[in-house]
Amino acid sequence: MNQKAGIDLLFFFAASEGMLARVSENSVFITVEKGAHLLGGMLLLVGVARLLGESGLADYAFVIGLTAFFVPILDAGTNNRIIKAAASSPAEGRVACLEALSFKLVLALPALAVMVGVALAIVARADVTLAVLLVGVSTVSLSMGDGLNALFKGLQRSGTCALLMMGLNVLLLAGGIGAMIAGWGLIGVAICYLVCRAGYLAAGFVLVRRTAGELGPVLLTGFNRHRIVDGLKHLPAVYYLINLLSLNYVAIYHQTGGGAEAGFLAVGYRLAAALLILIGASYEAVLPALSTRLTDRQAFMKLVVRSAVTLTGIAIAVTLSVQLMLGPAVTWLLGRAWLPALPFAMQLVWCVPPFVLCGLAHTVLLAAHDQGRAAGWMAVLVVIGAVASVFAYQYHGPVLTAFVPAIAGSVMGVVLWWLVGSRKEVIHGSAAGQGS
Repeated sequence: MNQKAGIDLLFFFAASEGMLARVSENSVFITVEKGAHLLGGMLLLVGVARLLGESGLADYAFVIGLTAFFVPILDAGTNNRIIKAAASSPAEGRVACLEALSFKLVLALPALAVMVGVALAIVARADVTLAVLLVGVSTVSLSMGDGLNALFKGLQRSGTCALLMMGLNVLLLAGGIGAMIAGWGLIGVAICYLVCRAGYLAAGFVLVRRTAGELGPVLLTGFNRHRIVDGLKHLPAVYYLINLLSLNYVAIYHQTGGGAEAGFLAVGYRLAAALLILIGASYEAVLPALSTRLTDRQAFMKLVVRSAVTLTGIAIAVTLSVQLMLGPAVTWLLGRAWLPALPFAMQLVWCVPPFVLCGLAHTVLLAAHDQGRAAGWMAVLVVIGAVASVFAYQYHGPVLTAFVPAIAGSVMGVVLWWLVGSRKEVIHGSAAGQGS
């Protein structure tokens, strides 16, 4: 009996290490995917800053921030549902992917109408409004392409996702820089977004057909209110956190009236968002692994603890590195004229460590089928953080505003990890008792 127990224990550790190795491999590919996306975005931001100036960067950041706010609305948590479904079986993943594409396509026109309406209300400039429309259409294409990519992630074939995103951002960077050099300005950059993201979607369809089989005609699969509500509960944590930063910047852009000051502030927001997306990429690898190990408490908790320690260490190391390197980097990439952006950016990036912990706790709750409470508390974080930032700017300008996300994220992190602790009965082995 003791010999059998020893053999079983060896098999358990071998399986656990194999699972963790697979998670690490997929985390690397997903990080490469996000890194390509963010590197391309940051280099394009540098190009906008140098070629269009402070006011041009402010307008560009407003367009990106406003359209990015609608990404989670178009997603409605469907990408995480695809990952979880594909982790169960490829057939379930294909069904979830088709339902997601249908939902996003139906919601596209109302979302675009709201984007344009908000742009007209806040800016009332034809060039900025047209840029919002073009980038908004590209956002729909990006969201649908991400739905296809989620199928690969659920199947733990994230290398394909990395290749797609690298190709997209190389073309976007080259096209955007070329358009600005040609004198097309913000509109030229927006056109490049539309063309490149449409190509990303088309390439995704081709690769999915070859890898996972034919999806079927889009819009022929129905969806009901229950599916939409359930999808909203599955929104990834990064979407909530990025939206908090986007809302903060849109509010500040409106209060400052755009211009040079808003351009300086845009550097900090884009940097914080980029770091958060890059570090949070591992959530998409951790989620399917946690979902498949839900009934094995020891393996589940081992992965949770290892992920928490690793991601927290990375977040703190990256934040400290930014404090040391940001000054020389801004001077080298943007020029000394952009040095006024430094104080705000260096304070704002301290939101990254608490945000990373919030996101991991949210991901654990998704895997433990407690997505209802997780989504509710993340929505509370966004609302309270956005409102507090508006008041902070009114009373003490951008200095106090920069600390609001970090404070709000720290408080909400405590709440979310308390929720994780309250779900131990689920982790004990019963996935049947799913919370709302």
